[in-house]
Amino acid sequence: MRLILADPGLQGAAGHHLNYIMGLAEAAQLRGMPVLVLAHSDFAGGMPSDAARLMPTFNARYQTSGDGGPLRATLLGAFSRLPPGIADNATAMLRRVRRIQRGGQADSFGRELAGALRALQSTGSDMLVLPSVSAANLAGLADALAADTVGRICIVLRRLPEEMDASDPGPSPIGTILRGLGDHFGPGLHLFADTRPLADLWRGLLGIPVTAVPLPVTVSEGSEGQESPVGEPPNLVFAGGGRSEKGYCLLPAIVAAFQDRARFTIQSGPIDRRSDPAVQRAHRALKARIGPRVQVIERELVPQDYLGLLRDADLMLLPYDPDAYGPRSSGILAETRTLAIPAVVPRGCWMEQEAGPAQAFAFDFPDGFAASVADALAQLGPATEAMRAAAPAWRAIHNPETLLDVLQGLRPGL
Repeated sequence: MRLILADPGLQGAAGHHLNYIMGLAEAAQLRGMPVLVLAHSDFAGGMPSDAARLMPTFNARYQTSGDGGPLRATLLGAFSRLPPGIADNATAMLRRVRRIQRGGQADSFGRELAGALRALQSTGSDMLVLPSVSAANLAGLADALAADTVGRICIVLRRLPEEMDASDPGPSPIGTILRGLGDHFGPGLHLFADTRPLADLWRGLLGIPVTAVPLPVTVSEGSEGQESPVGEPPNLVFAGGGRSEKGYCLLPAIVAAFQDRARFTIQSGPIDRRSDPAVQRAHRALKARIGPRVQVIERELVPQDYLGLLRDADLMLLPYDPDAYGPRSSGILAETRTLAIPAVVPRGCWMEQEAGPAQAFAFDFPDGFAASVADALAQLGPATEAMRAAAPAWRAIHNPETLLDVLQGLRPGL
C-alpha cells in the first residue's frame, strides 16, 4: 500500500501543514509504506526528511478568502487608521462584497489531483489522504476521479460547515458536496474530523459516519519530560500568527498590564496592508513596546525554530474567540499539552475541554483574559508540574502512529 498525501495548503515549511504531513509520512515509513506528498506548486524548500517523495502539484489553493489584490489591500490599510467601530463595519462590508463577487464554484484541485494520480499510476491498493481541503477543492472531485482510482480516500474535516461555505465555497453547500462524494466513491470514502465535538457535528449534518481522529503531534527528541525551571521572569508566548479569531487584538493590553512581571515573545508572522485592520492596529501597538521584555517575531517559522519558540515558553497565551473556534482543534494547544506547558484558553470550546490541568485558567472571552493571566502567573510552578504529570497520557493518543492506525481502519477513532 502506498500512502498519498494531497494538501493544496502545503506551500512551505511554515505552519502546521508540513508538521501534519511529515508526522504521517514518518509513521508510514516505519511500516514500510512508500509515501508521496502532493503539495501546492509554490512549495518552497525541500522535505525535512527522506520519509516522503515531494511532488509540487496544485495551482488550486486551500483557502482563497485572503486574496483580493492591491485594491483590497489599500482599503484594509486605510481602514486600520479609522476609529475601531467604523473600521470594523467597513471591513465587514468589504468581506461581504468579496464573498458575493467570488461566489461558489469548483476549483482546479480535482483535475490537478486526477492528473497527478494518473502520473503515479494509482491503483486500488493506494490510500489517499486529504488533510486540509476546502469546499471549492472538494466540489470537483467526483467529476475528476473515477470511483476506483484509489482503494481508500480519507478526508479530514477541520473546520465548521458554515466556515467552509463562507471562506472558500463550492457551488452547493458543503453537506451536499460531501454526500455526493459518498454516493460517488461508495465504501472507499472515509470521513474524519480532528475533534470529537466536530465529528459529532458533521455526523449530525451528513447522516453518514464521521470518525474523530487524534492530532499527529510531533516533537524533537528530548522534548518529552523536559524539567527546566520556570523562567525569572516567566516567558509568555503567543505563537502561530496574528489573526483576529486568535485574539491577537487582546495582546497589547496584556503586555501593558504584565510587562513588569513577565517577558513576552509574540510571533505575529507577516502583517501588512492585506491584514485585518484591527490586527494592523494591535500590531502597531505591540511594536511600540518592543524592548528587553517584549519580542515580536514578524516572520513565519520553520519547524525547528517554531519548536524552539514553544520550548522556551513558560505560559502559552491562546486567547482564541470561542465563537469562531467552537469544536475546532488547535494544533498549538495540542503541542503545548505534549510539551507540558500551561496555557490560558477561552471557555466554551474544545480548547477548554482539552486544556488538561490548565482548565483552571480558562477565561470568559474577551473580558476575563487579564484575570486568567494573573491567576496563571500566581500558580505557574504547580501548574507546570501538573501539566508534566498529565503529558504522557496525552502523548500516548495524540501522535502520528495512532492517527495512521485510525485512517487505515486498524483501530476505532477517539
